[in-house]
Amino acid sequence: MTQARRFAVRTLAFAVFCGFAMGALLWLPSAWIAGLLPADVSCSHWAGRIWSGRCAGLSIRGSRSGDLTWALGRPRATDSISLTLPVQLAWSAGDSSARGVLVLAPQRSGSNVRAMHAVELDLSLQTLRNALPASVQIGPLAALEGRLQAAGLRWSLDAENRLQPSGEVRLEGVRLLRGDVALGDFVAEFSTSDATTRGSVRDLGGPLRAAGEIEFAPALAYSAVLRLEARSPSAAQALGIAGPFEAKLEGRF
Repeated sequence: MTQARRFAVRTLAFAVFCGFAMGALLWLPSAWIAGLLPADVSCSHWAGRIWSGRCAGLSIRGSRSGDLTWALGRPRATDSISLTLPVQLAWSAGDSSARGVLVLAPQRSGSNVRAMHAVELDLSLQTLRNALPASVQIGPLAALEGRLQAAGLRWSLDAENRLQPSGEVRLEGVRLLRGDVALGDFVAEFSTSDATTRGSVRDLGGPLRAAGEIEFAPALAYSAVLRLEARSPSAAQALGIAGPFEAKLEGRF
């Protein structure tokens, strides 16, 4: 067999393989994914195809984690990453919803998730707590009620898996569950400059004055310093705050 003929055979074989792979994604039912999921992740009902489908009754480690829909986009070539795959995701549970475009890229090690764009959030903190597995710790949010909202938020991961968000997230109608005390509204704003990503936190009025900074580190780590103060003697009494104080938070996503 001549070299030209061998090349033609290999090209034809590759084309057939690609066609089979695309056909599988387009026509295989979404329930086929069930066999690829970890043992502690399941769905009560599957609909659609692998390319575009829905998982109703998502359960993660025994939690009731809502419904998830997805739609795979066309793979894209970029300058910094050879190939990326966008996936449109939409999640809902009770009175809460979230959506965005997840960007996947092949990695030799670590997670294949590299970014998420056009993120929209409208989440009740109570619904969020109910949807998360019991083993997931959400820190101070566990003691609060309110709604987490965002529009146009985006984030990416750098080569060291340092989170780089851009945009703002609001926490509105916040109340302290213990004693049902109103705290007000708050906003966190994120920006990146000189390869450094920082976030600032401030209140939007209400009984609790707040200001602080958030910094991000490799391996999805973060640290935050918050300065808190009651705006009035009555608020200080209701919150049990003797005076201004500083809170330091550290964790990993």
